[in-house]
Amino acid sequence: MAAIDTALDAVVNKLQFSSMLHSYKGDHLMLGWHFAGTIEKIGDKVENLRVGDDVFGHLQYDSKTIQGSFSEYITVPASDCAKKPADVPFDVAAASTTEAITALQAVRDHGGFEEAQRILILGGGGGVGSAAVQIAKALGASHITATCSARDVERVRSNGADVVVDRGAKDPKDIQDSFHVVFDSTGLYSAYDFLSKIHKEGGRFVTTLPNVGFLLATAMTFVNCKKQGVSFVHAMSKRQDLELVGEWLSSSKLQIPIDSTFKVKDMKDAMARQADRAKVGRVIIDVANGWE
Repeated sequence: MAAIDTALDAVVNKLQFSSMLHSYKGDHLMLGWHFAGTIEKIGDKVENLRVGDDVFGHLQYDSKTIQGSFSEYITVPASDCAKKPADVPFDVAAASTTEAITALQAVRDHGGFEEAQRILILGGGGGVGSAAVQIAKALGASHITATCSARDVERVRSNGADVVVDRGAKDPKDIQDSFHVVFDSTGLYSAYDFLSKIHKEGGRFVTTLPNVGFLLATAMTFVNCKKQGVSFVHAMSKRQDLELVGEWLSSSKLQIPIDSTFKVKDMKDAMARQADRAKVGRVIIDVANGWE
């Protein structure tokens, strides 16, 4: 696959912390996953991208990734990034990727969500959950119920949820309603507990992290020959999906809150803020102008 060299240099770049600040892959320690920058070199077989184009995306979450985006230059396959809309700032583009892509692929691809359907989003106040609420609305949901903490109720409602459930006041398992899709953006709930809340004909439960309840629900739908389904999402950076996210960012159908921005030299402070439960939104790393 042809590759492009994406320069995160003085012209463009601000990079975001993803939910995973670092992870070990064998002998490698990766720092940073999201990126927004300008193409400086390009492979001969790359089409529809040129040197000088502004692009955004995230590195793939797999064992083959051996670089991090908290650096001046990264190399990515052309299919793993997309052109950044001119009216979307670099920091917002970088901040948008993993959470929005996870939500989109969970709801649309794994959930089979279609226009005029009903959806329950567990964890609507988090990064993935808040994106899922907005994306479900953009996809034409007829009804959106979302759960969150008390402090996030108004924000989740402003994102487009029709009904917002404070999980501290009401257990989400006690919600009395039926949905085409239930999306657990937190990976903390049991699919088994929510089978009764998804439509018997084609309803789906999607999670970000399979657990024992997920396995039980999978077994039950198989044994009982139910037409319901359970699945989990693993986000993949794909150009077409990134382009759609970019369109939504440009039209304000998708809004990504930014909590704070730190220079790359102040990484310790940025990591401390990322871990602070009081933060609201994404923590951004400025690589281009962050060395002095």
